[in-house]
Amino acid sequence: MPTAAREYVRRTDVGDLDACIRALDAAVTQVAALNRDGQVANCYARVVRDEVELFDEGLRPAEIAPVTGGRFPFLLVSITYDPARVDAASLAAVESTLRLAVIYEGTTRINYFN
Repeated sequence: MPTAAREYVRRTDVGDLDACIRALDAAVTQVAALNRDGQVANCYARVVRDEVELFDEGLRPAEIAPVTGGRFPFLLVSITYDPARVDAASLAAVESTLRLAVIYEGTTRINYFN
């Protein structure tokens, strides 16, 4: 089974550095909860403060503008997971709790979880 990935921008806290930093810890904690029965998901989260950091992440302003309105900073969250063991409802709960907007979704042939 391939590994799935989704990248998100947190819809709330855009423009508020302190709130973005607090939300970063919450994102890591929420994804870690998916691993209660074994490693099935990983999380990478970063506060993106300006266009230089945006380009460092391989993103372009047009990709995030619908969510951020072109404002900085914002919280970027990337979740990789085993789609055979992370059900859609669990992932949707994380997305809802964290108020995440999907900016990218894909898979890789490599299975990082087995």
